[in-house]
Amino acid sequence: MTDREKKANERNRKGKRAAAIGIVANALMFAAKLAVGVVSSSGAVLADSVNSLSDSLTGIVNFFGFYLSDKPADRDHPFGHGRIEYISSLLISCVIILAGYEFLVRSIKGILRPVSIVFEPFMAFVLSVTILMKIGMFIYYRRVSKRIKSESIRGASLDSISDVAITSVALAGLIVSSKTDWMIDSYIGVVVSLVVMISGFSSAKSSVSYIIGKEADPEIVRSLTEVITKHVKIEGVHDVAVHDYGPGRQVASAHVEISSDMSLKEAHQVVSDIEERVFCDLNIPITIHVDLRS
Repeated sequence: MTDREKKANERNRKGKRAAAIGIVANALMFAAKLAVGVVSSSGAVLADSVNSLSDSLTGIVNFFGFYLSDKPADRDHPFGHGRIEYISSLLISCVIILAGYEFLVRSIKGILRPVSIVFEPFMAFVLSVTILMKIGMFIYYRRVSKRIKSESIRGASLDSISDVAITSVALAGLIVSSKTDWMIDSYIGVVVSLVVMISGFSSAKSSVSYIIGKEADPEIVRSLTEVITKHVKIEGVHDVAVHDYGPGRQVASAHVEISSDMSLKEAHQVVSDIEERVFCDLNIPITIHVDLRS
């Protein structure tokens, strides 16, 4: 097994573990919020519970995304299956948008036909625990996403911190609606639903961008150029291109300029040295085309 394959396997192992933790934690939060929402008749809390359910479904899709992207390259897919992760992220986004829409409709109906809200102290305790869990998940997801450079896990970290705000607002609305004449629960439900839908659209846009061929990260192009130009025989470099086949699965190409006085054998050795150096430093396979400078 090559070093590149070992790194990919380690990345997928960490990604699957993060996804599994998310599945269990969000399922528990869904059950807790659903119970509070049903007992209290709070549309905002019920919308938040479905948000947690969608997060759990997100974890399931992420898990299988990492599992499938771990499949080695084959005849039909010579660059591996890494883009499956982008497709799984897109599917997750669609689920989130649909869930947000359903509870947007429910919340609007609640505004038109208000219902009385019931509040008990244990509800505040349960929702506060879920807020603390989400803060912990945000910290964990952010750390993992930075280590393995995963768009889906990074999206989960951002979703976790937005969920902290959503649950906090839902809790505040639950208390206010039950203790005063201000029936704001359904209005908060509308806001929560819109936030969920916006989050889904944002994630979908990012996923589609990678699937159809997002512009290469300027930092990666800069790093490639620096490594190539360090070679003393290189007089110039241009047309540096990076092709993305999934997180951690980039393939690059570049044109380098060398002296026309250099022999073919020497030019070949220069290119081989650069390709090896790029792979060692950046873990990116690269194909180099030679242009002669007179």
